[in-house]
Amino acid sequence: MSHWFKTATVKWPLGTQAAISCLLFATGDVIAQKVAQQRAEDKDKAAQLSWSRVAQFSSFGLFVYGPTLHHWFRFMERLFPGNTMKTAAKKVLVHTSCYGTFSVASLLGYVAVTDGKPEEAWPRVKSRTIPVWASGGAFWVPYMLGNYALVPLHYRVLSTNVANIGWTTYLSWKATAPLREDELSHS
Repeated sequence: MSHWFKTATVKWPLGTQAAISCLLFATGDVIAQKVAQQRAEDKDKAAQLSWSRVAQFSSFGLFVYGPTLHHWFRFMERLFPGNTMKTAAKKVLVHTSCYGTFSVASLLGYVAVTDGKPEEAWPRVKSRTIPVWASGGAFWVPYMLGNYALVPLHYRVLSTNVANIGWTTYLSWKATAPLREDELSHS
Protein backbone atom coordinates (compact mmCIF):
# COMPACT_ATOMS: atom_id res chain seq x y z
CA MET A 1 0.00 0.00 0.00
CA SER A 2 1.20 3.47 -0.74
CA HIS A 3 2.12 5.73 2.17
CA TRP A 4 -0.50 8.25 1.00
CA PHE A 5 -3.28 5.66 1.05
CA LYS A 6 -2.30 4.33 4.47
CA THR A 7 -2.29 7.87 5.82
CA ALA A 8 -5.63 8.70 4.19
CA THR A 9 -7.38 5.62 5.62
CA VAL A 10 -6.27 6.65 9.11
CA LYS A 11 -6.78 10.44 8.85
CA TRP A 12 -9.92 10.47 6.69
CA PRO A 13 -11.34 6.93 6.76
CA LEU A 14 -14.91 7.77 5.77
CA GLY A 15 -13.98 10.12 2.94
CA THR A 16 -11.26 7.82 1.62
CA GLN A 17 -13.51 4.79 1.66
CA ALA A 18 -16.41 6.68 0.06
CA ALA A 19 -14.09 7.95 -2.69
CA ILE A 20 -12.72 4.44 -3.35
CA SER A 21 -16.30 3.10 -3.51
CA CYS A 22 -17.18 5.86 -5.98
CA LEU A 23 -14.26 5.00 -8.25
CA LEU A 24 -14.76 1.25 -8.13
CA PHE A 25 -18.55 1.37 -8.63
CA ALA A 26 -17.90 3.51 -11.72
CA THR A 27 -15.35 0.92 -12.90
CA GLY A 28 -17.84 -1.93 -12.47
CA ASP A 29 -20.51 -0.07 -14.42
CA VAL A 30 -18.13 0.80 -17.28
CA ILE A 31 -17.20 -2.89 -17.53
CA ALA A 32 -20.91 -3.84 -17.55
CA GLN A 33 -21.61 -1.35 -20.32
CA LYS A 34 -18.64 -2.56 -22.37
CA VAL A 35 -19.77 -6.19 -22.02
CA ALA A 36 -23.30 -5.17 -23.08
CA GLN A 37 -21.85 -3.31 -26.08
CA GLN A 38 -19.98 -6.43 -27.18
CA ARG A 39 -23.25 -8.38 -27.09
CA ALA A 40 -25.45 -5.72 -28.71
CA GLU A 41 -27.00 -6.34 -32.11
CA ASP A 42 -26.91 -2.65 -33.07
CA LYS A 43 -23.18 -1.91 -32.69
CA ASP A 44 -23.56 1.78 -33.61
CA LYS A 45 -26.18 2.40 -30.93
CA ALA A 46 -24.27 0.36 -28.36
CA ALA A 47 -20.93 2.11 -28.96
CA GLN A 48 -21.84 5.03 -26.71
CA LEU A 49 -20.91 4.84 -23.07
CA SER A 50 -23.65 6.24 -20.84
CA TRP A 51 -21.81 8.70 -18.64
CA SER A 52 -25.03 9.46 -16.77
CA ARG A 53 -25.21 5.79 -15.80
CA VAL A 54 -21.55 5.83 -14.74
CA ALA A 55 -22.35 8.89 -12.61
CA GLN A 56 -25.38 7.09 -11.19
CA PHE A 57 -23.32 4.10 -10.04
CA SER A 58 -20.37 6.17 -8.84
CA SER A 59 -22.69 8.42 -6.81
CA PHE A 60 -24.21 5.32 -5.21
CA GLY A 61 -20.71 4.21 -4.21
CA LEU A 62 -19.84 7.67 -2.92
CA PHE A 63 -23.01 8.55 -1.02
CA VAL A 64 -24.50 5.18 -0.03
CA TYR A 65 -22.24 2.15 -0.29
CA GLY A 66 -18.91 3.58 0.87
CA PRO A 67 -20.26 5.40 3.94
CA THR A 68 -22.61 2.62 5.02
CA LEU A 69 -19.95 -0.07 4.57
CA HIS A 70 -17.47 2.05 6.54
CA HIS A 71 -19.88 2.27 9.48
CA TRP A 72 -21.04 -1.33 9.06
CA PHE A 73 -17.54 -2.77 9.43
CA ARG A 74 -17.00 -0.72 12.59
CA PHE A 75 -20.36 -1.86 13.97
CA MET A 76 -19.49 -5.50 13.27
CA GLU A 77 -16.15 -5.05 15.06
CA ARG A 78 -17.95 -3.72 18.15
CA LEU A 79 -20.58 -6.47 17.97
CA PHE A 80 -18.07 -9.30 17.46
CA PRO A 81 -14.55 -8.14 18.44
CA GLY A 82 -11.59 -10.08 17.11
CA ASN A 83 -10.72 -11.98 13.97
CA THR A 84 -10.73 -15.68 14.83
CA MET A 85 -12.47 -17.92 12.31
CA LYS A 86 -15.39 -18.41 14.71
CA THR A 87 -15.79 -14.65 15.15
CA ALA A 88 -15.37 -14.07 11.41
CA ALA A 89 -18.08 -16.67 10.72
CA LYS A 90 -20.49 -14.81 13.02
CA LYS A 91 -19.70 -11.54 11.24
CA VAL A 92 -20.26 -13.15 7.84
CA LEU A 93 -23.61 -14.59 8.91
CA VAL A 94 -24.87 -11.20 10.10
CA HIS A 95 -23.19 -9.32 7.23
CA THR A 96 -24.65 -11.56 4.54
CA SER A 97 -28.17 -11.61 5.92
CA CYS A 98 -28.38 -7.92 6.89
CA TYR A 99 -25.91 -5.73 5.01
CA GLY A 100 -25.91 -7.91 1.88
CA THR A 101 -29.66 -7.62 1.40
CA PHE A 102 -29.59 -3.91 2.30
CA SER A 103 -26.90 -3.12 -0.26
CA VAL A 104 -28.64 -5.02 -3.08
CA ALA A 105 -32.07 -3.56 -2.30
CA SER A 106 -30.75 -0.03 -1.91
CA LEU A 107 -28.90 -0.17 -5.24
CA LEU A 108 -31.95 -1.51 -7.08
CA GLY A 109 -34.15 1.23 -5.62
CA TYR A 110 -31.51 3.93 -6.14
CA VAL A 111 -31.11 3.08 -9.81
CA ALA A 112 -34.87 3.22 -10.42
CA VAL A 113 -35.23 6.56 -8.65
CA THR A 114 -32.17 8.16 -10.28
CA ASP A 115 -33.38 6.88 -13.67
CA GLY A 116 -36.47 9.03 -13.14
CA LYS A 117 -38.65 5.95 -12.61
CA PRO A 118 -39.51 6.03 -8.91
CA GLU A 119 -42.64 3.98 -9.61
CA GLU A 120 -40.33 1.08 -10.56
CA ALA A 121 -38.29 1.22 -7.34
CA TRP A 122 -40.50 -1.03 -5.23
CA PRO A 123 -41.20 -3.60 -8.00
CA ARG A 124 -37.44 -3.86 -8.68
CA VAL A 125 -36.58 -4.19 -5.01
CA LYS A 126 -39.37 -6.69 -4.35
CA SER A 127 -38.75 -8.95 -7.34
CA ARG A 128 -34.95 -8.80 -7.65
CA THR A 129 -33.39 -8.37 -4.20
CA ILE A 130 -33.51 -11.98 -3.00
CA PRO A 131 -32.52 -13.60 -6.34
CA VAL A 132 -29.62 -11.17 -6.84
CA TRP A 133 -28.51 -11.47 -3.19
CA ALA A 134 -28.69 -15.29 -3.35
CA SER A 135 -26.66 -15.40 -6.57
CA GLY A 136 -23.79 -13.66 -4.80
CA GLY A 137 -23.61 -16.09 -1.87
CA ALA A 138 -21.17 -18.53 -3.46
CA PHE A 139 -18.66 -15.73 -3.96
CA TRP A 140 -19.32 -13.35 -1.07
CA VAL A 141 -19.58 -15.79 1.85
CA PRO A 142 -16.05 -17.24 1.47
CA TYR A 143 -14.62 -13.87 0.43
CA MET A 144 -16.06 -12.07 3.43
CA LEU A 145 -14.90 -14.85 5.74
CA GLY A 146 -11.34 -14.13 4.62
CA ASN A 147 -11.95 -10.39 4.72
CA TYR A 148 -13.16 -10.46 8.33
CA ALA A 149 -10.48 -12.94 9.46
CA LEU A 150 -7.43 -11.57 7.65
CA VAL A 151 -7.88 -7.94 6.59
CA PRO A 152 -7.32 -5.13 9.11
CA LEU A 153 -10.45 -3.07 9.80
CA HIS A 154 -9.25 0.10 8.05
CA TYR A 155 -8.62 -1.84 4.80
CA ARG A 156 -11.85 -3.87 4.69
CA VAL A 157 -13.82 -1.36 2.62
CA LEU A 158 -11.00 -1.25 0.06
CA SER A 159 -10.71 -5.04 0.03
CA THR A 160 -14.46 -5.42 -0.40
CA ASN A 161 -14.56 -2.79 -3.13
CA VAL A 162 -11.80 -4.42 -5.16
CA ALA A 163 -13.69 -7.72 -5.03
CA ASN A 164 -16.84 -5.74 -5.72
CA ILE A 165 -15.77 -4.67 -9.23
CA GLY A 166 -17.02 -7.93 -10.74
CA TRP A 167 -20.09 -7.95 -8.51
CA THR A 168 -20.90 -4.35 -9.45
CA THR A 169 -20.68 -5.34 -13.10
CA TYR A 170 -23.34 -7.99 -12.44
CA LEU A 171 -25.43 -5.61 -10.29
CA SER A 172 -25.28 -2.95 -12.99
CA TRP A 173 -26.68 -5.41 -15.49
CA LYS A 174 -29.45 -6.58 -13.10
CA ALA A 175 -30.34 -3.10 -11.84
CA THR A 176 -30.65 -1.52 -15.28
CA ALA A 177 -32.51 -4.33 -17.03
CA PRO A 178 -36.07 -3.30 -17.91
CA LEU A 179 -38.78 -4.66 -15.65
CA ARG A 180 -40.52 -7.71 -16.99
CA GLU A 181 -44.30 -7.95 -16.99
CA ASP A 182 -44.29 -10.49 -14.15
CA GLU A 183 -42.17 -8.14 -12.01
CA LEU A 184 -44.67 -5.32 -12.53
CA SER A 185 -47.63 -7.51 -11.63
CA HIS A 186 -46.12 -8.51 -8.25
CA SER A 187 -45.78 -4.97 -6.96
